[in-house]
Formats: sequence, C-alpha cells, structure tokens
Amino acid sequence: MEEIAKPGMIVADIGSWVGGSAAVLAKVAQRNEGVVFCIDKWEGSPGTETEEMAKKVDVYQVFRERMIMSGFWSTIRPMVMYSSSAASIFRDGILDLVFIDADHRHEFVKQDILNWLPKLKDGGILCGHDIFKKYSSYEQEIREVIDNSLDRNAIFPKPHMCIHPGVTRALYEILNDNYTIINASSIWAMRAVRRTTRSSIAEAHPESFHPGHKIDVKACEKMLLDVKEILDAYEIKYWLWFGTFLGIYRDGGLIEWDGDVDLVVYTEDLEKTFQCGGLFHEKGFEFSPWPDAMLYRDGEHMDLSDFRLEGNERVSGYYRVEAADFEADTCVNFLGKKWRIISNPERWLGYLYGADWRIPKKDFITPGRPLGQK
Repeated sequence: MEEIAKPGMIVADIGSWVGGSAAVLAKVAQRNEGVVFCIDKWEGSPGTETEEMAKKVDVYQVFRERMIMSGFWSTIRPMVMYSSSAASIFRDGILDLVFIDADHRHEFVKQDILNWLPKLKDGGILCGHDIFKKYSSYEQEIREVIDNSLDRNAIFPKPHMCIHPGVTRALYEILNDNYTIINASSIWAMRAVRRTTRSSIAEAHPESFHPGHKIDVKACEKMLLDVKEILDAYEIKYWLWFGTFLGIYRDGGLIEWDGDVDLVVYTEDLEKTFQCGGLFHEKGFEFSPWPDAMLYRDGEHMDLSDFRLEGNERVSGYYRVEAADFEADTCVNFLGKKWRIISNPERWLGYLYGADWRIPKKDFITPGRPLGQK
C-alpha cells in the first residue's frame, strides 16, 4: 500500500464484508486525501458461513459502525451492488489499487480479475486474499483435487493444508501464476501495466511490424543495452534469441533485415520482468508484459519470449531446448558487454535456421512454424 500511496489515490475494495481490508486500505488513503470504494452486497457468499451470518445479522450495519468507530467513514464510499455491476461504472485506467476478496468460486474470481484489471492505472496494484501457494507449485495430485473443487470456498486435502481452489486456479489461468504472495500472509499482488498490449502497440506503430521492416541498427543496439541494464539490476537471466542470436554469433552484429530484436527469459522470472514495467517506461519504452511480452521504442520493437521447464527441457511454443544448454552460461561479447547464448550454439542455430545458417538470406521468413521448416 505505502509504495503506491499518493495524493488523491483511488482504491476499490471488492468484497468489503465487515471491513477488515477496508480499514487497512482506508488508513493509507485517508492520510493521502484519497478514497476507498467498498463494493459488496453484504449478503455473504452462497454455501458459506458468511451467507448464514447475513441471514441473522445486518452485516452492512456492522461494516458501517466499524468504519465510523475507526474514523474512516469519511474516506469510505460504500457501493451496495455486485462486483460486475460496480466495475461497469468505473472508467478504465482510473484506480491506483484494487483488492479482491469477494465470492471465491472459480468463475467469480476470474470475472473479478478480468473486470477490474483494466480499471487500474499503469503501475497500479491488483491484489487479493486467500492464496497460500501457487497452483503451478502443487504436485499433480493436489492440482487434480483443486480442479475438482472449483466451486468450493476452501478445501483441506492434507493435514494443515488449506487451499481456496477457485482463487488458486483463477490466478493460474489468467495471470499464469505471475504474481507475488506477500511474505507471511495469504495476499497475492501484481503491478498492473497490462493496458498496453502487443496488438495496441502494433496498431499504433504499424511500420515497425511490417514484414519488410529494416531495423535501425543503432536504435536497436541502444535498446539492447537499456534492457540489459534493467534486467541485470533485477537479476533476471536472459539469452539472445532468433535473429539477434544468429546475427551477433555469426556476424558480430545485428542483422538489418531481421525486423526486430529477440531475447528470452525463464518463465519463472516473468513476474520479476513485469515488475520492471516502471523502469522500462522511464527509459521511454512502451511495454506490453502480457500476453506476448514486448517492448517498443523509436520505431523498433523487442520480443521477450519465455521458456518454461518441462523435465530436462525448456519449452516455448514448439521450440524445445535442453535445459542444460541454458544453464551453462555460455556468452558472446557484443557492444563491450557479455550476452548469454544457449550452449552448443551451432547446433541450435542449425535447429532454428537449417544446416546453411551461416549463409545470410534476406528473404528468410522468421521461424513461425515447427523447427526445421523455412
């Protein structure tokens, strides 16, 4: 909260209930003359103890009295309505923070994320409650239990193990588990810079994406150096890829007719890459972190692909590389810096571009189909 605190900040608390999260949010907002919109029907979630409580107690009145006693009522703006209805009222890009802790059933969590993510400013925070471990971190047996329990509020598949299956699965499906779990809590969070997308950048700058586009070599070299500076600062490993890999390894420089610049990172480092959004913007980049991570500046763009670990291989789409060849930390020198390339480079360049990869081809089509075809 403190890192996004700013004068006049605007916050949405989805599923305020008796005001636990609202009090925390309002404390910071009040110091900054901000406002917290508290969105709830105060009826409880179907099939949970909150629904039973709402039948016996005026929960909204409990919430209101708690906010008054805490001194936060002047900062609170209650909205007695469903989350989806409230989301339609806010324009895109207006909120500094959204906290989601409403109906925990899978489809409702998904819809809340999808509805409220566009409402955040670039650099705003999307966060929520009730996550203990990422879906992708559970063993297959537990993932199957989660998948079969998506409409349940909570499950306990093992002693001392609590999982909110709808929340856990929704975060995996929509964010690909690219978020942070706050230490010693059950709160998940991510910085939202997702209003910029690859397609919106391509539409705004079509010349950079034309099949015949020739890169400005100097501009692309500067792009590489600036991105390297940021990724190094965040201790994110990255490798040259596609034509950037080919040109620097074969020719000692970028290929003018390549069309773009390409780097790859590990999938598990994507979250840290997304967190670099503010630094990318400071360097003048337009940044599309998801889907299809990409940077654009001065008429040129860089694709930032990711490779996930599957057994002994790293996989991205239909590209499969032995994991050990990433881990060897093989490097080439370029622009006075060291750049990682995958080990056994000639083998992999042949894999990507064919046995005659040493021969420059201006009409070569960027790999966009299974390897080995041109």
